[in-house]
Amino acid sequence: MAFASHPASETGEDTGAALHAAIRSFVSTASFEMAAGDLDGLEAAKPWLSAGGMISITWLPKDNHDDRIAASRALTDAGFVAVPHIAARRIADSGELDRLLARLALEAGVRRAFLIAGDVPKAQGAFESSLQLLRTGLFERRGFTTIGIAGYPEGHPKISDDLLGFEANAKIATGWRAGMDTEIITQFCFEAPPISQWLAAFRTRHPQHSVRIGLAGPAGLRTLLHYARLCGLGTSIRALAGQAGSIARLLTDAGPDPVIRDLMTDPAVRQQPSVKLHLFPFGGLARTARWADRVARGDFTLSMSEAGFRVRQ
Repeated sequence: MAFASHPASETGEDTGAALHAAIRSFVSTASFEMAAGDLDGLEAAKPWLSAGGMISITWLPKDNHDDRIAASRALTDAGFVAVPHIAARRIADSGELDRLLARLALEAGVRRAFLIAGDVPKAQGAFESSLQLLRTGLFERRGFTTIGIAGYPEGHPKISDDLLGFEANAKIATGWRAGMDTEIITQFCFEAPPISQWLAAFRTRHPQHSVRIGLAGPAGLRTLLHYARLCGLGTSIRALAGQAGSIARLLTDAGPDPVIRDLMTDPAVRQQPSVKLHLFPFGGLARTARWADRVARGDFTLSMSEAGFRVRQ
């Protein structure tokens, strides 16, 4: 119950069992993230991760390609779907990109990737954007079948909404022409309305396209605020910070439950089978996976007087 929320009306089918079932179903679709060096965290999380689940591998500057390939191989060998991030501005040239993709495919069985620009103000090599990566043709040549791209419900601090929309359309079209699927994974935020509004606008252009709604998993308030500021979040970070007085007493229970509940009371979101969940495990992969497993199993209770829901301990 840690995130800011705008509780929706709970009348008719949104009361009781229907809402409970919708939350269970949505959380059961969750994918996760891990750092390449966090193999111990992966091992600890395995009891609560579903076989065949999707886990992306973040691109951290301290990691090298061997680290990324080893993590991808560990995920593949454990029965998960590895989705390494590829950071455009940290790739020297098409030769380096091709070698990395070839190793990921051949040594780790990777068939999916998530493309990002990379958290540096100036490109270190030939690529400025993830669209440029995609346009090389190397992903399909190396057998990749699905490409993840980012969506921004609260906008981007350095890129206009018009340019974000243009690039998303271009990436989807480029992937389609190459015979690859594309999937949107949104940046996390702490309120449901920006997500619902962004999704409605996106659906006017891509009615059936696969979207994963990104939310921060259970974590302490300081941790959430730290990552939110790093990512340049807008209105929802201010709402989260404004809750600090009451949240301070609930740090051990901090989670995305109010946002999930609000989304699942919105028929425009809930009734879309192509909308799934992606959890950013800022509190640790094992903690986030355990939380999601409990919710997916229905081990939580709703309250008519509170936002969110309470996972049973």
